Amino acid sequence: MSHPLRWRNVPSATFHHADLAEVALTPCSFDGIAAFYSITHVPRSEHEAVFGRVSGRLKPGGVFVASLGASDSPDWSGPWLGAETFFSRFDAATNLRLVAEAGLTIELSEVVPQDNEEAAFLWVVARKPAVG
Repeated sequence: MSHPLRWRNVPSATFHHADLAEVALTPCSFDGIAAFYSITHVPRSEHEAVFGRVSGRLKPGGVFVASLGASDSPDWSGPWLGAETFFSRFDAATNLRLVAEAGLTIELSEVVPQDNEEAAFLWVVARKPAVG
């Protein structure tokens, strides 16, 4: 369930903390959407739909900032940091293609290795084209 939060440094902003696979949000209503270390916990068979929902919720000119998978790894569950965790990701090229196919223009992308870990993440800044 979504619940709006106020952040003291951006008092006019409304933030939603919700399950991105289930949250119902108004189309073309967001200036920006951030997804940090979250999409890799959604089955990759759903990533295309997630990017489509992101694109559909952004206003024209809106920005999507996300960390995505940088290497190909089908659904995996196992212990990680003391808890049973699910991961699923595509390689960087596939993620960039899926984001672009969702109607977003990639402005910046960079694969960044995690300190002291084998994993790396693709960081993406993409924008929904402005109308006109």
